[in-house]
Amino acid sequence: MRYLSADRIYPVTIEPVINGVLVMDGESIVEVLTPEQFSIHDSTTDKLEKVEGWLMPGMINTHCHLELSYMKGVVTPKTGMAHFIRELLKDRFKFSEDFMQQSYKGAEEEMQRNGIVAVGDISNFDHSLAVKQQGNIYYHTFVELLGMNPYDAGVLIDNAKILSDRFASVPKGNSSIVPHAPYTVSPRLFDLLKETCYINDLPVSIHMQESPAEEQFIYNLTGDFVQLFNELKFDFSRMPAYNTKPIRAVLPQLSNCNTLLMVHNTLTTAEEIKWAHTINKNSYWTLCPKANLYIEDRLPNIPSFIKENGKITLGTDSLTSNDTLSIAAEMQTIHSHFPEITLEQMIPWATINGAAALAIQKQYGSFEKGKTPGVVSINEDFVVVRIV
Repeated sequence: MRYLSADRIYPVTIEPVINGVLVMDGESIVEVLTPEQFSIHDSTTDKLEKVEGWLMPGMINTHCHLELSYMKGVVTPKTGMAHFIRELLKDRFKFSEDFMQQSYKGAEEEMQRNGIVAVGDISNFDHSLAVKQQGNIYYHTFVELLGMNPYDAGVLIDNAKILSDRFASVPKGNSSIVPHAPYTVSPRLFDLLKETCYINDLPVSIHMQESPAEEQFIYNLTGDFVQLFNELKFDFSRMPAYNTKPIRAVLPQLSNCNTLLMVHNTLTTAEEIKWAHTINKNSYWTLCPKANLYIEDRLPNIPSFIKENGKITLGTDSLTSNDTLSIAAEMQTIHSHFPEITLEQMIPWATINGAAALAIQKQYGSFEKGKTPGVVSINEDFVVVRIV
């Protein structure tokens, strides 16, 4: 047995235990004890390992693009989404396979150092499969589809099923097929995704309301994305003008998804949050503040998600849009821009909410008997140390 003592322990499912003791058997949680319970349980205090800071379960990164790790520093920051995509696609395939694989390995090691134990990871190809097969981190791989021509929808789904099955077979992980964003998915493809979502009963992720360019394109097929798609020779001639905001355009098409992660939400309003909860009661709002600042130099109105009782999770996005893969750094960024939002308030966002969103709460996200959620310490300066 191992006995870890800290000023505060956050089991997450209950209030923090002050000066408590976390009892572990290997990587498994046995129980969390108050000081009084520990004195009765075992009076041999020399067994205690005193940990600096607060103890919390391992962190869940619900939105990452591991396969873009090799593009760190390549894309110019703060230039907007259309330009970000333009630079991303221009340079994406200019790197060697060996360099890419080393980058994936380094990115995973960085996440482990930063206390991340599970990841919701976006993949368009099988590039990250070799790293995921090592079983160092739990990955739910979201195989992402883009397709604005409805006649391509069936082939896209068939190919995605093959790729998703490969990712679902990794030692620690699962996979589901998901839409990229409202502005890159045809209604026909949404229809097929909706069927897949209902049959498989797995989490679904979608980039949502990340930029004004997205809103303008969805509303009336104008704006920066028109020029971008013409440059890229993307056929969007059969895409509809929805004459409304992206969330209102596509959320009804995903209403039967058991779990829906809407990612970024930079322009989402309190009214839209409230409305979304009537469409899909199991919606999660995934925030990636450092990437928002990197790409669009703006943040969501995070207090509005709290006010409307939104289930918040946290993500890092990719190293193409971030300088680190750290959930603690995301929390620190939120606190620096919204000082009223405390570290204590965000701990569930980084743990149990993320685990529930990825449907892995039976193992991760909280200190409960039999779980193996990982253990990290964090202090009020957002410094993280991985313990288990």
